[in-house]
Amino acid sequence: MTEIEETLRPVAGLAWISLPAYCAHHVPTKKWSPMMGAERYRVRLMFEWGGGCLWCGNNIARDKFSVGPIEERLPLSNEVQAMLNELSQWHDTSLNWDYPPDPGPWSADDYARFDEAAAKLLKSIQQELGEEFEVMYEKL
Repeated sequence: MTEIEETLRPVAGLAWISLPAYCAHHVPTKKWSPMMGAERYRVRLMFEWGGGCLWCGNNIARDKFSVGPIEERLPLSNEVQAMLNELSQWHDTSLNWDYPPDPGPWSADDYARFDEAAAKLLKSIQQELGEEFEVMYEKL
């Protein structure tokens, strides 16, 4: 391998760049932590009709917490549990319960307000669960 080939590396399979030039301009976006590189428990914040908000999102989470809603099995504060319950009840108002295939009563603004509240809840859940968990919100 030539000296030039040794200093060139593919970056995300998109292009060849000079590795020293890349390193000189690269600024890490996250601080290093012991969990970097380790697979984390993936949890999905996903509201289901009639209850259930947090679900396993990968095999290691399923191995640890099993299947079905897992919010009761996670180390979450009473405050976050209450917020989950409140948003679950709010979510259920989006369905036309008389005839579910028809559009529900929510407007675009109602969906936006719900998503904003869910994003705040997501942040609280992630803070409480810590770096061992990756929590993501799946919108309605």
